[in-house]
Amino acid sequence: MSEENRVTGVITLIPPLGVDEVADSRFLPDSMETRAFRNDVVFQIAEQVLPDVPGGFRRVVIAIKPFSEDRYSFNNLEDHLRAAVAEVSAGRRAGGTLIRWGRAQGDVERFQVRAKAEPDGHGGVRFTDYTIVRETAELRWPDGTPVGEV
Repeated sequence: MSEENRVTGVITLIPPLGVDEVADSRFLPDSMETRAFRNDVVFQIAEQVLPDVPGGFRRVVIAIKPFSEDRYSFNNLEDHLRAAVAEVSAGRRAGGTLIRWGRAQGDVERFQVRAKAEPDGHGGVRFTDYTIVRETAELRWPDGTPVGEV
């Protein structure tokens, strides 16, 4: 990968996960481990209103997103994404795409989170066997030859 990359996109979690359920996670954006180890992805946190508690809310993980919107090395993007998905995917649907853009022309990859859907036995669906699919873009001329070939 290039030294400096930009990563866009988000992996959405449905339903959200309470922050208290992942309190020790290295992927929480304000954790010491995230700052110390420079995780390539972090959890996106939101406040969910508690309708039965006046003025009440709880913090929830709603997605997995890139560590930074700025250019950054992102040397372990696939490994960190896989670990983050494994931490939060049990009992919920996780899906989406992250795209890594390098500085060089054509230096583009996408990482898609996919899951197998199975009947849950109660008329619903459960998602299992999460995989990260990594695809590299390839520039081609209109005649089909790769850019760079003569």
